[in-house]
Amino acid sequence: MSFAPKCLCLDIETAADDALDVRKIAAWRPDTSGQVVIPHVAKARDITGQLDALTEGASFVIGHNLLRHDLPVLRQRFPQLKLLDLPIVDTLELSPIAFPQNPYHSLVKDYKLVRDTRSDPLKDAQLALKLWQDQFDAFKLLGETLPDELACHHYLLTRDPHTGVGSFFATLRRATAPSPNEVKAAARNLLDGKVCATRSDALLGEAIDDPDRCKPLSYLIAWLRVAGGNSVIPPWVRFQYPVVRELIRELRESPCDDPSCHYCQTYLDPKKELERYFGHPAFRPEPSNAAGGSLQEDIVRAGYAGKSILAILPTGGGKSICYQLPALSRHWRNGALTIIISPLQSLMKDQVDNLVKLGIYSAATLNGLLSMPERHDVLEKVRLGDVGLLLVSPEQFRNKALVDAIRYREIGAWVFDEAHCLSKWGNDFRPDYLYVSRFIRERYGKDLAPVCCFTATAKKEVVADLKAHFKESLGIELTSFDGGHERDNLHYEVMPVSKAEKFPLIHRLLEQELKDTPGGAIVFAARRKSCEEISDFLKDMGWACAHFHAGLEPGHKKDIQQSFIAGELRVIAATNAFGMGVDKPDVRVVIHAEIPGSLENYLQEAGRAGRDRQESRCILLYDEEDVEAQFALTAKSRLTRQDIAGILRTLRRHSAKTHSIDVVVTPGEILADDELDTSIEAESPDADTKVRTALAWLERARFLERNENHTRVFPGSLKVGSLEDAGKRLARADLSDDMRRKYLDLVSILINADDDEGISTDTLMLQLGMPSEECIRMLHQLETLGILTNDISLTVLLRRGVKDASSERAERLSRLEATLLDLLPELAPEADGGDWQDMNLRMVCQEVKLRSGADVLPDQLLTLMRSLARPFGEETHGRRAMFDVRVLRRELLRVRLLRSWSNIREIASRRRAAAGVLLQFLLSRLDAHLRGVDLRVECKMGELAAAMRADMMLGPTLKDELSAIEAGLLYLHDNGVLIIDRGKSVFRQAMTLHVFPEEKPRGFTNADYAPLREHYGEKNFQVHVIHEYARLGLKKLSDALSFVLAYFTLPKLDFIRSYFAGRRELLERATTEESYRRIVEELRHPLQQQIVADKGDLNRLILAGPGSGKTRVIVHRVAYLLRVLRAPAHSIVVLTFNRAAAAEVRQRLYALVGNDAAGITVLTYHAMALRLTGTSLAKLAERGEDIAFDHILDDALALLEGRREDIATPEDGDELRDRLLAGYRYILVDEYQDIDARQYALISALAGRKTKDHDAKLTILAVGDDDQNIYAFRNTSNEFIRRFELDYEARIDYLVENYRSSTHVIDAANQLIASNTDRMKHEHPIRVNHARRTAPAGGRWATIDTLAAGRVHILEVPDDIVGQAEIVMKEITRLKSLSPAADWSDFSVLAHNRATLDPIRAWCEIEGVRYATADREGGQPRLHQVREGNSLLALLKAKPKRRIRPAALRRWFSTRYGGGRSDNPWESLLGQFIDEIEAAWPDDCVPSSWLLDELYEFGNEARRSQRGCLVISTVHGAKGREFSHVAILDGGDWREASDDERRLYYVGMTRAKENLILCQASNHPNPFSPALQGEATCRSPLPNTIERRPELSLWYVSTGLKGVFLDFAGYRHQSDPIHRELASLAVGDPLFITQQGDRREIATSSGVVIGRLAKNGHIPEGKIVRSVVESLVWRSSTMVVDPEFRGRLKSTSWWVALPALVIQGRDST
Repeated sequence: MSFAPKCLCLDIETAADDALDVRKIAAWRPDTSGQVVIPHVAKARDITGQLDALTEGASFVIGHNLLRHDLPVLRQRFPQLKLLDLPIVDTLELSPIAFPQNPYHSLVKDYKLVRDTRSDPLKDAQLALKLWQDQFDAFKLLGETLPDELACHHYLLTRDPHTGVGSFFATLRRATAPSPNEVKAAARNLLDGKVCATRSDALLGEAIDDPDRCKPLSYLIAWLRVAGGNSVIPPWVRFQYPVVRELIRELRESPCDDPSCHYCQTYLDPKKELERYFGHPAFRPEPSNAAGGSLQEDIVRAGYAGKSILAILPTGGGKSICYQLPALSRHWRNGALTIIISPLQSLMKDQVDNLVKLGIYSAATLNGLLSMPERHDVLEKVRLGDVGLLLVSPEQFRNKALVDAIRYREIGAWVFDEAHCLSKWGNDFRPDYLYVSRFIRERYGKDLAPVCCFTATAKKEVVADLKAHFKESLGIELTSFDGGHERDNLHYEVMPVSKAEKFPLIHRLLEQELKDTPGGAIVFAARRKSCEEISDFLKDMGWACAHFHAGLEPGHKKDIQQSFIAGELRVIAATNAFGMGVDKPDVRVVIHAEIPGSLENYLQEAGRAGRDRQESRCILLYDEEDVEAQFALTAKSRLTRQDIAGILRTLRRHSAKTHSIDVVVTPGEILADDELDTSIEAESPDADTKVRTALAWLERARFLERNENHTRVFPGSLKVGSLEDAGKRLARADLSDDMRRKYLDLVSILINADDDEGISTDTLMLQLGMPSEECIRMLHQLETLGILTNDISLTVLLRRGVKDASSERAERLSRLEATLLDLLPELAPEADGGDWQDMNLRMVCQEVKLRSGADVLPDQLLTLMRSLARPFGEETHGRRAMFDVRVLRRELLRVRLLRSWSNIREIASRRRAAAGVLLQFLLSRLDAHLRGVDLRVECKMGELAAAMRADMMLGPTLKDELSAIEAGLLYLHDNGVLIIDRGKSVFRQAMTLHVFPEEKPRGFTNADYAPLREHYGEKNFQVHVIHEYARLGLKKLSDALSFVLAYFTLPKLDFIRSYFAGRRELLERATTEESYRRIVEELRHPLQQQIVADKGDLNRLILAGPGSGKTRVIVHRVAYLLRVLRAPAHSIVVLTFNRAAAAEVRQRLYALVGNDAAGITVLTYHAMALRLTGTSLAKLAERGEDIAFDHILDDALALLEGRREDIATPEDGDELRDRLLAGYRYILVDEYQDIDARQYALISALAGRKTKDHDAKLTILAVGDDDQNIYAFRNTSNEFIRRFELDYEARIDYLVENYRSSTHVIDAANQLIASNTDRMKHEHPIRVNHARRTAPAGGRWATIDTLAAGRVHILEVPDDIVGQAEIVMKEITRLKSLSPAADWSDFSVLAHNRATLDPIRAWCEIEGVRYATADREGGQPRLHQVREGNSLLALLKAKPKRRIRPAALRRWFSTRYGGGRSDNPWESLLGQFIDEIEAAWPDDCVPSSWLLDELYEFGNEARRSQRGCLVISTVHGAKGREFSHVAILDGGDWREASDDERRLYYVGMTRAKENLILCQASNHPNPFSPALQGEATCRSPLPNTIERRPELSLWYVSTGLKGVFLDFAGYRHQSDPIHRELASLAVGDPLFITQQGDRREIATSSGVVIGRLAKNGHIPEGKIVRSVVESLVWRSSTMVVDPEFRGRLKSTSWWVALPALVIQGRDST
């Protein structure tokens, strides 16, 4: 029988923003099938007449939400309607009584009807009748099972005369309404045991007698039928009928004093509830309250009483029960939801799992570990009431889905677990926690639930901060319960350990504790890498072990946790991501392999031990370097003021561009802004967190307000009217039944969305249980099927008609990509196997340049590789990328393939095609006459999709249009072809930021940054505290434990006075006391200390006299930036004048700060230019190309100054400079006085001298001395150093204390240089350092040498250089005899010109004294060209993908060359190179490709080792060196008394530490020594007789590469004996030069001719008396440039012997 009562079914539709604006009306008579549908009320006529006619004969009106919406509206708009006088049946009002159990009814969601058509009020009216029919059936069943309850509803719901349900209930019960007394009796029976008996009688009587309370009582009675399970009272009932909540509070939540009240004595007694839920007969006795009772019980009772509390309980102290038990009770009593905010996902899961083991299923967690179906399930359970305890991470409160889900629930309490995260004084402050209190205030402030804070470790400052925070933000007072931090069953220990001892010690400790005992162990480390290394070691030792850190996949982390808790894993090596998240009761030992970041963290993590109350050990392994590592880790997470200020400027630019103060943007989009200058690396794992943290601080400073995360909204409209129409169209598509159902579900959601709602993909993914990307693709498929339209809009910026237009960029990009994809398989062939492969970015860049002919920079190449690595195609939603790219250092990459190279080429080709179609379409949208940059084009996604489909080649192959569009646009955007100005949020979830326009004039200042600086200072303080604990624990553990107690109980200042008296400054530094002492205090010079320890960004010029420690200042300043200010290593660059100085800086840095120095950039100017331009010397050398360093410098300058041909605008140039220098903040320059115009311009461009943006400038410190500018012949000038102060608004400091020379040497040097004009230090003469001021002016030689007594010894010598050599070497020999410990390397002979030194060299040969020349003679080969260097090249090239440890390189060198101790200078030079590698990569493996480039660079700049040798050099060659004893020759080459020459002589003099000998020619003396007078000098006259040995007239000549015919052996077949003979030669072997006609041939002792001297080799005339092999150079046919000569070659490669000649025949006079 059909259900057709005599009623009028009614529904209306009104405007979303105006309830009185009625749009549609529909009415239907089920008994007559009559209907009235008014689709356009504004245009309709006689609405009253039509509806009245249909109303005739109806007994009542039925509809959904009639009482509170439809009828009040109609009463105002059409007050004469007859239907307004009829009884009313509102199905909404009846639903909570008919269906109190969740889910309420399939046709009801929240308070709305669920429809299958959109905007169809007739259908809705008919659905209301269907719902009433189901309600009728439900009440009928209720009458059969609970007739008393049905009688109560009959009475309570008919007290309102307007309701039309009286006959409804009379029909069901076949009786009239019961009397009040009958209702009271029935209600008492229904409520027995479910409410407080003491209160129920009085309250029932009041409610039954009051018509306004009858309906609320009816709702209460219905809900109590299912209460305590998984149902909650619908939220609209709570809002519309607050009496319901009052009744629940009185009847179920307020305990009475009557001991006979079963309800109160059972359900409101925490002790009985504890046993009921957890099976514990009593609360924990410890920690105890002041009276000796259980503090845990006190906290629980406060929770039951609804108090706001702050509870401090030690780990393992039963903290969780303190909030779980009141939450479970609340959920059972009133259905309230307790929200627990927790920082760790693993902690949440652990709690839920433990409750499930107890049979409690009302807890759930919401965090990033959940899959979409799991997330959907949790939110649905929250909405329906199944969940009573919801554990969430703080960032979830910005998620609209969570906000919507909890909106329907009554909040019982807000619980902040690990509440110290709220305090800036806490060890784990998290800004997202602060948003939660704002969220509570803004959304729940009117009816505020209790706030409960819990932590295991809170010192006084944290407690005060937490109380103040909640007082200010929510106006509540927290009641404190302090249970301390101690656990009696834990035994703490501190053990000293070195790095080498650490792993074996961990193994021994585990054996002691676990070998014969069940249980597990946790080994904590501060770094992920350490966890993995420890885990690998322990697995090798046989332990069931795994590592755990935040970098693991969520599923993998879950598996590890479960395996550890189950006992399958005995040991976990973990970071603190594991620390607060695991509750395994039988952890027997916790070992901290590295010191944690705070005492709080240590106790939290150590507290994982002994949760079963059994004895357990907590061991801290102490190594001072680990403390430095902890400081570094702390600093790594820091933001600078410039970072935050830059992000603010980016957001303001974005706001201005979009003309909106509401900015929707992702962290990635912020970092991708071309104008943003920040230290945050976009590819870093913590980049997202840093951006969000910066936003949190901008929000605190009132620059902006961050609101709920913006979800992608599909601005589409339905093209079908009903679910049935959609089904017909879907039937025509080739879809599985399952997919068709999903599409119909999606259409149903769209139909039931309000007209004013966008389609949020967050909502879709939760309701469909699918990832967001899949939802978007389904929407696009519906568009393709004609069910939806797609109106997503995009705005892009293009370049046309200008230099480097978008089309040109795209063409160049295509060429580069093709070249790169051809090259990469050659460089990383083994990457196909899934292994990581090293790649030298600069070498790749150089090869791409050579192959493509295009100018490409390393950062462009890296961007291209990263964009190539992105997924593309039908598998994009699975995130299967092409390959992984990681940057280890600025130029070193690691690559791992996720597909085959052939597959990558194919995919890349498809993406290029898609990008090309998109670009052409976008360009076609521009006005034909437009030219310029940043030309704006707007389009819709649907138009782009149509363009893709229309392409004949691309269209048929597309399987996923959205993926192709997304990949193509992002590819073009990332590589600078175009800019996606608006619309990237189509592809990414974004944040919503409200940027306050009134704050625009204000920038983020130091005052705004002060709270964050204070927080970072507190983090440093916490590291110092745990360090002090470790140091005390090493000496006496009881002192360390007293220290811990004081930390948590004393006010901070009292604690500092007690334990850091006299060391308070230490607490402000981000380094240990020992490290600070080495970096600053051991300088023992006030000005040096001041310069080094400058905390600001002051630009400085240090005018440093010779021997004043300028290199030391640079090294210690860098160390201070690294260790104290904790500047990132990659933000510091040091420029030195030559390679030796760079090596010295690196070696000193490593000695000072160890591995922290590894990431510092220390380069010469040439090396910096090579890196900026992406030039690889190794690649150029392989092709035999000449290296023009000046040209490379010019290229680098053009890049930095924006002068390259392809740079169209100044803005492009600024952007390029920012990219090239990304991350640099500090630049330190050595020997600034020696720069030339190119180097000056390079430094200027690097430092940003001309830029107007202050934050884009680098802080520069330059060290120099205008008195030591000696390279005027290379166009250097003191003009640059004089301009420094003005150029950089710099401060000038003077370092004039000389640590090198004796007082006599200093006085003589001052006397000399004083005559120069325009000196910058004319008022600051150098002086002996403070510690030596009372020492004899001649130093120790005042007593050793009775002749000169340490004075500057001026020797009168003959004008001829041979006689001079005899005299000066006699004097040097005398000095050496006076100091038996002296080595020849303590002595140096200097001259103006090389020729003057020839007799000294001859003297050494005669006397058998080892010597070295500091000057590089023109045409000499580089290390990589000679046999010794070539042997290393061969090793590296044999395995170009290999990684080599420096120690292994050293072993290879020792095995092959005996450690380089022979007389072969090339072996010594190779040894120097390995020394440098060991300094730069102390503990890491070095990629072969990087070593290759370094070897070529080293060979171009390095000087040969001079260990154990007398150094013979020009003064220019000795610059930067120092020797105990120096002699300066006078060979007639000091010709004029100019300022330039005087500076050169001054530099020579100041090389001397103890003895200085100045030669003065008797007839034509130099212009300087004769003027030196006073006590500092002594003079010796010309000897009467001088022996002049003829051998001193010999000429020692290196032929070099220009002195021999290099291709002589190349013209012989490989089988020719010449090649065997060359291969058998060694450095020092004799050679013979014979004259054959006009040629001089080179032969070996066996008579084999191996080469000949070049005709134009400029070898002096004379007799060659001796010849030896000076070097053996490798040469190949590729180095022969002339095609004609190359065609004559008969060998592909050969050796060339370069002779050293001794020539007789020069006039010695």
